[in-house]
Amino acid sequence: MLPKTLLLLCAAALGACHETPPPGGHPPSSGHPTAPPPTGTGAAPTATAPGTVQPTAAPTPTTAASGAVPDKLEGPYLLTYNQTGGIAGLHMTFVLDTNKRTATYSGLRGGSPETKDVTAAEIAAITQALEAARPSTFAPVKGPAVPDAFTYAVALDYGGKLALATWSDGTPAPEQLVTLREAIVKLRDAKFPARPPVSGPKQ
Repeated sequence: MLPKTLLLLCAAALGACHETPPPGGHPPSSGHPTAPPPTGTGAAPTATAPGTVQPTAAPTPTTAASGAVPDKLEGPYLLTYNQTGGIAGLHMTFVLDTNKRTATYSGLRGGSPETKDVTAAEIAAITQALEAARPSTFAPVKGPAVPDAFTYAVALDYGGKLALATWSDGTPAPEQLVTLREAIVKLRDAKFPARPPVSGPKQ
């Protein structure tokens, strides 16, 4: 389960369309009666054939709530933390759903996700760190490429408003963002402790 999160906002609205009446307002030469041209400011149905009326298209709703994510979170949210890369090429995804009060983790290599319940106190700790990191300022942190570095991504969905912060080892990420990552990893490791290997290395 990956962050639907890693996501760009887009919003589109399409106005209603209508058929343009013939020039000069004269009816077609076929001799069949047609509906009169629309009047007023609203869109009206147009006749395409005798006895057949085609309705106008409805506007398409926007796909996400507009505006930036506030720094003060007073409602449920979906938080996705991604950590990828390293020498071993790991891919770890952790998702906190405060509405369902669940945490989901896919393991070190993006395997089958496992979900567990979280407490109100655990959610409060993440929310505190999240607000301190100021989601309204989330953005990619750019820096020089570092071999075998980890790349981090924190994606927040707050009532349809989305915020995304990304950075890598070696980049000067804000201290509050690093603190947020540490809080997320602490909760992740507490809920999903690493399992010991089936057998130890050969002597």
